[in-house]
Amino acid sequence: MLTIDARVELFKKQFPQEKIKFVQERQGTDFDVLEINHTWMCKSAKTQEGVTALDHEVKMLKALQGKILTQIPEPLYYEENFLVYKKIAGSPLISYAFFRYGNKQRSKLICDLVEFLMQLHAAFSEEQAQSLGLMKSSLPWSLATLEEHSHYLQDTPELLEVFNNIMKMYEKSQVQPAQLALIHNNFSMNNIIVDPITGQLRGIIDFTNVAYDDKILDLCIHRNNPVEFSKAITFVYALMTNTSENPEKIYSYYFATEFSRYFGYRKQDNAQMAQKTLHRIVESLRKFLATHDNCADQNCGHHKDQVQEKVAELTA
Repeated sequence: MLTIDARVELFKKQFPQEKIKFVQERQGTDFDVLEINHTWMCKSAKTQEGVTALDHEVKMLKALQGKILTQIPEPLYYEENFLVYKKIAGSPLISYAFFRYGNKQRSKLICDLVEFLMQLHAAFSEEQAQSLGLMKSSLPWSLATLEEHSHYLQDTPELLEVFNNIMKMYEKSQVQPAQLALIHNNFSMNNIIVDPITGQLRGIIDFTNVAYDDKILDLCIHRNNPVEFSKAITFVYALMTNTSENPEKIYSYYFATEFSRYFGYRKQDNAQMAQKTLHRIVESLRKFLATHDNCADQNCGHHKDQVQEKVAELTA
C-alpha cells in the first residue's frame, strides 16, 4: 500500500499550488488518513479489500452530494486508493465532551444527528440503490451462520448459553419486516464531527460501509458509543418518524453483530482482536442488563432473566 511519501507526492502532483507546511498521519484499522495543512484529507486503504471499500465510498459520496443538508466529504480527487477531500472543520465527538455539554447542546446535537439519519435513509429509492450497486450489510451474520459458528464458544459454556438466549431474541427480530433504506452502517462518535466548544454538528465522515439494509442498523448500539447516546438517538428518531423504538431488535442486532465479529476473528486466528471483542460483548451484556428493564415484551424479559443468570457466572 502507499507510503506517506508516496501520498505526499501524489498530492503535490494534483495540487501544485498548495505549499505543504504541515503533514499528520492518522492510522486506523483499515485506512490511513493524511492531513495536510489542516485543510486537506488524503485517505488510502491498507488492504486490497479496503481499496474496494474506498472505491465504494467515493461512489456513494458523489451520489449523495446535494441530497443531505449535513456536510459530508466531497471527493475533489480520486485515483485508485487515494482520495482527497477538504477537511470538515471541527473534531470527532468524544464521550466525555458529549456529557459535558449542557442539556440544550446535547438535545440540539441529537436532533441534528437524527435529521441527518432521516435524510440519509430517504436519499435513494430501492431502484436507485440497485442501480448504484448497493448491497446489504455484511454484518450481522444470519441466524443460521451464527449458529454454525457457535462451536467457538464450546470452551466457555456460560457464554454459549448467553449466546443461545440472545439468538432467540435475534430469531424473533428477524421475523419482523425490515425497513430497507440507505444506511451509514458505521454511526460511531468517531465519524461525527462537531464544534469542540459548542457541540454543534459540523459533518459526518466515513461512508465506506454504506449499504441498503434495515435502518435499524443505524439505530443499534454502537461499540464506540455510550449506551445513553445510542438510546437518545433511537428515542428521538422514533419520535420524529412516528415509529416504535423496538428495543428487542436493537439489542439483538447489536449482539448478533458483535458475535459475528468475534467468530470472524476466531476463524482468522486473530486472538488479540477476538479477545478484545469478547471483552466488549461481556461489558455490553452488563449494560444491557442495567438498561433493558423497561422492555415491554414479556418474552424479551424472559430471555433477559436467563442472560442475567449466566452473565453473573461469567463476571464473577
